Amino acid sequence: MGYQFKCGMYGGCFNPLHLGHVRDMIKAANMCEKLIVVICHGINRAEIDVNTRYRWVYETVQHYPNVKVMILRDTHRDKHLIPEDEWLKQAEEVKAFAGETITAVFHGDDYGEKSVWSKCYPEAKKVIFKRDYMNSTSIRDNPFECWDWLPVNVRPYYVKRVLISGIESTGKSVLTTALARHFNTNYLEEVGRDLSQLSGTCELMLPEDYNRILIEHKDKANHLYKEANKVFFSDTDAAYTRFFLQYVDGGYDTANINLAKAIEATNSYDLILYLQPTVAFVQDGDRRLEVQEERDKASKWYFNELMLTYGARTPVVQISEPTYNGRFMEAVEAVKKVLK
Repeated sequence: MGYQFKCGMYGGCFNPLHLGHVRDMIKAANMCEKLIVVICHGINRAEIDVNTRYRWVYETVQHYPNVKVMILRDTHRDKHLIPEDEWLKQAEEVKAFAGETITAVFHGDDYGEKSVWSKCYPEAKKVIFKRDYMNSTSIRDNPFECWDWLPVNVRPYYVKRVLISGIESTGKSVLTTALARHFNTNYLEEVGRDLSQLSGTCELMLPEDYNRILIEHKDKANHLYKEANKVFFSDTDAAYTRFFLQYVDGGYDTANINLAKAIEATNSYDLILYLQPTVAFVQDGDRRLEVQEERDKASKWYFNELMLTYGARTPVVQISEPTYNGRFMEAVEAVKKVLK
């Protein structure tokens, strides 16, 4: 039949999942006609959200039709203090989920012959996998030092998100690209730059143009950050679109303003770099005269709105250097602190 065991079990907290877990799951799945992967979850322990861990495990094994995933919950604050009778009770839950006898239990060599696995599944063969250097504790302590241990679907959980913001002609787009190149990662460019020109000028935009900008920017952000290398940079966000809707266009388009606010409520950043208008204004033919004529006033309005939206939950660094290289170096140092 190609399988060595009828029904196997492989369990762990996967807090977080690492490549050692992934490789063990693959080996176990290849050896069993049916494999039950058990995610141990302490509802009173400070663990990564169990739905997130379930998604990681599911994505890892979904190509195996013989693998099923279950969550095993307990109420103890320390998993090492779970009493033996509760382990035995939980083992019965696993057996009931499997619907048949567990004939093999897969675990690391840090568990001995008389471990809890032997007591919970006395009828099963114990298949021991040799542990390597990868471990979840080290990842939790310093995920970036252990980056190569993380599966590609787990890395986004640890990616730091940085928003580059400021009014027009403060160097946002150039700085965003330069930072992405410097940190060898990807970024989201400003979606509105092209969409604002659907009528050939940003002066004649339609409500649906703003709607597209808001939705497409959010959608691209949700996809691109998953491919980032430790840090992800975003050139503006919904708050910038709302700046134009409210400050520049007078606040008449309440539907898109409310949509922008709703998107802002779902955004999460680890750092905001706000570029003050301390460099010369460059008119590239696509910039609003209202902003050019009252840069300081517009910048203060926008900055205050950003602080109201994100200030209580996100560190904000104001970049006020009057030279482009000075702004770049100041931004690099701010990002480095986030990555420590």
